[in-house]
Amino acid sequence: EVAKLREENKDALQTADAKRAAHESAITDRETQIDTLKQDIKVHQEQMQLAQNMLEEKENIASELHLQLVEAKEETKAKILELKDDLAHKSRELSNVNAELEDRTKDVNDLEKKLEQVRKEFAEKQGQVSEAAALPKRDGETEEPLSSET
Repeated sequence: EVAKLREENKDALQTADAKRAAHESAITDRETQIDTLKQDIKVHQEQMQLAQNMLEEKENIASELHLQLVEAKEETKAKILELKDDLAHKSRELSNVNAELEDRTKDVNDLEKKLEQVRKEFAEKQGQVSEAAALPKRDGETEEPLSSET
């Protein structure tokens, strides 16, 4: 019976050793999986940090571009107002020049009418002088210069 108990003990020890070996192998596999997962987590964290840094950089660029856009809009508004003021000033100047041109055109027309009238009067006077010169002189009459009428 002792031999039988020894045999059972030996079988139990072998079974225990086999279970321990299987358990140690399972633990080693689990530790390997844990190490792999830890490495994956580390890589994932690095990728997330890189993505976060890139996102912050993009946000900073977007913010800077937005500020530049706002500044450009303000500059454009100011330039438009300046151009509108300049246009209004030029329009007033143009209106003044047009009014002066109309006045001068009227003055020129008036002067042309006066010149035409003076020419007619001059032609009439010249005609009268020619007629007077063409008339024969009578005895006792002297030639008198014509008085100028204007």
